[in-house]
Amino acid sequence: MGARRVRRSLQGKHVLITGASGGIGGALARQFAQRRSARLVLVDRDAAALAAIARELCEGDRGVDVEQHVVDITQPEQVAELALRLSGAPIDVLVNCAGIAMVGPFSTMPFADVEAVLSVDLVATMRFTHALLPLVRRGSWACVVNMASAAGLAAPGGLAAYAAAKFGVVGFSQALRIELRREGIDVVCVCPAFVRTALLRNSGRRSSAPDQAIERMHALMQRAGRSTDSVARRTCRAIERNEGLVVMELWVRAVLGMMLYTPFAAERVGGVVYQGLSRMGAFGR
Repeated sequence: MGARRVRRSLQGKHVLITGASGGIGGALARQFAQRRSARLVLVDRDAAALAAIARELCEGDRGVDVEQHVVDITQPEQVAELALRLSGAPIDVLVNCAGIAMVGPFSTMPFADVEAVLSVDLVATMRFTHALLPLVRRGSWACVVNMASAAGLAAPGGLAAYAAAKFGVVGFSQALRIELRREGIDVVCVCPAFVRTALLRNSGRRSSAPDQAIERMHALMQRAGRSTDSVARRTCRAIERNEGLVVMELWVRAVLGMMLYTPFAAERVGGVVYQGLSRMGAFGR
């Protein structure tokens, strides 16, 4: 038998979450509070939504200190300023959860939309991690959590930019886990598939995709997705168990196996799904 894996405890830890006012980010904040983390540093560019989740967490006797910082993580000067403001205290768990997604065929998508996705989902994740790593505690253990996606393991048609960014996040996480292991810092990469959030609807405000197409994809996410609470609980368990890569859905694992052993069949399945979504108007008409 192998050595028993040590279980981490989130009680009393200092946690920072980007995208903290979003569906998964907010659910993670609640989950860390339930696990009695001592301090939550919430980061988002939406001041009103951030204030709302902070008020919620401060209600009752949760025993957690809550900070809120309005920051656009795509702006290097704002990230550097935040790192300076936080330099007096350690960060035990750094969660990169901020993200956007633009829907549509790559050939017709304005490249500004492509750049926006890469900027938020990949470049900002790497920049923020680079800036905050000096604050990540070099004690018994600490953890960096990157919220990727099943689209970062098996790319779906109609989400080329998002898939490229999330593939990058998966690769970044794997390399960082190897580099930081000897420093007592874990790296966990989480890859949910469909989640019931407003990600596509909110991101659509920044894109040129037709409103009807965005709403159709949003409705599909609500029907097929898992809850944000389930993603948050699974993420916290992964941190506690030091799991490098978290693939939540069995069907995603099946697709990955198909890609490895029967790639032609995997491409056929992907093509059928893409054509079906196109016929239902998920990418516009």
